[in-house]
Amino acid sequence: MEFVRSLGMALMVFWMTVPSVTVAESSALSIDEAAELFSSAEFIRDIKISPDGKHYVVVAENDGGETASIFKYGSDEIVHVVNFDGRWGAGEIKWISNAEIAISPTFTPYLRFQRLSTPDLAVFSIDGKFKKIVFGPNAVGSQQTGLAGRRKIDGGAFLLDPLLDDPERIQIQVVDSKRSGFANLRFRTGKLEGLTYGPNEACSYAYGINGEIKYCSTFKKAKGSFVYPPTREVYELIDDEWILVHVGKLGEDVSVIRGIDSPTKFLATKESDSSITGLFEFDLETKQFTELYTDSRFDIGGVAAIGRDAVAISAHNPLPNYLYLGEASKLSSAHQTIVSAFPGKYVRITSTTEDQELVTFEISDSTTPADYYMFDVRKNEIRFLTHTAPQIANVNLRPMEPFTFTSGDGVLISGFFTQGTGGADSGSVVIVHGGPHGPFDRYQYHREVQFFSQIGLNVIQVNFRGSGGFGREFEELGYLEWSGKMIDDIVEGASFIGTQKGLAKKMCVYGGSYGGFASLSAAFRYPDFFQCAAGHVGVYDLPKMYSTGDIPEDDFGKNYLRAVISDDRDKLERDSPSYQASKIQIPVLLTHGKEDYRADVVHSRIMERRLTSLGKEVEATYVSKEMHGFADTSNERERLIQLGNFVQSSL
Repeated sequence: MEFVRSLGMALMVFWMTVPSVTVAESSALSIDEAAELFSSAEFIRDIKISPDGKHYVVVAENDGGETASIFKYGSDEIVHVVNFDGRWGAGEIKWISNAEIAISPTFTPYLRFQRLSTPDLAVFSIDGKFKKIVFGPNAVGSQQTGLAGRRKIDGGAFLLDPLLDDPERIQIQVVDSKRSGFANLRFRTGKLEGLTYGPNEACSYAYGINGEIKYCSTFKKAKGSFVYPPTREVYELIDDEWILVHVGKLGEDVSVIRGIDSPTKFLATKESDSSITGLFEFDLETKQFTELYTDSRFDIGGVAAIGRDAVAISAHNPLPNYLYLGEASKLSSAHQTIVSAFPGKYVRITSTTEDQELVTFEISDSTTPADYYMFDVRKNEIRFLTHTAPQIANVNLRPMEPFTFTSGDGVLISGFFTQGTGGADSGSVVIVHGGPHGPFDRYQYHREVQFFSQIGLNVIQVNFRGSGGFGREFEELGYLEWSGKMIDDIVEGASFIGTQKGLAKKMCVYGGSYGGFASLSAAFRYPDFFQCAAGHVGVYDLPKMYSTGDIPEDDFGKNYLRAVISDDRDKLERDSPSYQASKIQIPVLLTHGKEDYRADVVHSRIMERRLTSLGKEVEATYVSKEMHGFADTSNERERLIQLGNFVQSSL
């Protein structure tokens, strides 16, 4: 399971294109087989190389828990294994020296299945002699054998900079419910040095090329709450005082990221005149933004970075693309070389040695969750390390094919088509993404897409208006259209690709969260188009969104709801599947976690009662200890089995 490949020269800019995909038909998996494969969690969570290149750490699942195993690089001899206590897990993990690792642990509550992030920061030595939560609510004054502590510390922290040239200190971001700051931490004693708080708790800090934090990009607050529509602000740290230097337009995305080229130049992402988020240069002296790159349709994907080094700029279009600005650094050159070796793949550098001669990275695309590799820069060789999900490594997964169409009212809409193993005549599933504003369907591995395609069904995904990723104006086109033009886009997209691919007119619609709402909205808006509708952890009663879940808990959330769904009772009822249940003529499946904090389980219960009272065909399953999405593998497997049987029996 290992190979070494010699690599040639790489180009400076890569624009990948993928032709129309034709996949040979093959045998479909049974529903039980597919559910077993695609309900399983990824086995490998993370791999990182030590600064001196002598060791690497592997975070993996182990009998329902997690381990962090330290190996010698070269011989692969195991040095030490950290077994996390009970419900604890590794979370984010980074080397802070050649002998110590910082971990932001996760925790699974007793009354939940979902693993949650914690505000704690822990440090482990690779020989096992030091293991301690060094900051956070569970931090203790003395070394502990486990991760549970007694003494409470207000707030939590996560690692900003390992400060590799200082073996006693790390730089952390300190956070609590009201503020955020940064400081150096003597992790053996817990002593904070130079604690500097930012303007508010939402600060994202930016380093200059001299290694000092210079900017905070955050959101505006008024009367103690964040303002809606969100207003971005940029502050500069001058003589220990934060000075406001830029206020974005309402809803505009703007963020200063890191220094480039000189002490006065910073890389930033910002909304362009077209409302598409692009890449900009921010000048410290003039406080002006200069546009470097903006796509005609797609928001910039973000800046990939290791430490303070900007490596590559992701610019999906909608497939993997990368930009490299300025003179090539060792890491950006390494990234280019890797991209040339894996065309059409997303490439993410996950760690590097201090001299940047050894690099760990992962590749991914619509058929690859993530595979880990090591790149030896000096030898110009790549070594395969492992699949994150070995259980599907030999499955003939189906690639996504991008498509676009123009809606009936002239809006350009994008989507993805995945051909099932059963071919065009086997029926199709339209999967609607959640959000709905902000998230969007990407060219990446999607468990449910592969589940349906492996049991023989074609899969259609539509980035309807209101989706993120295509600029603010495209997203705002979906406001007040949750059960209107957004649903029209989904149905038009399914009809378009169905005609293009010669698909049988047998389709079901399915989604989670907003996707559940959209599925049942499509069922009453287009009663003759689909053969079945399924919703997972969905909302179905829009008036109830003002009194349930976590969104209306503050003014920001309430103002968001007023903007995107309205506060007009008549409109809310017209748009709600629960109030329009009499128009639904197809079988419905509802699944929900009883502890859902976002979309309260009451939505599915109301929807089930309304359908049942009208004599409609409905299945409903409610699962204890599950939240907004199922985290327990056995529960997810049973859900997929129920979903697969429901869809296949309806088509």
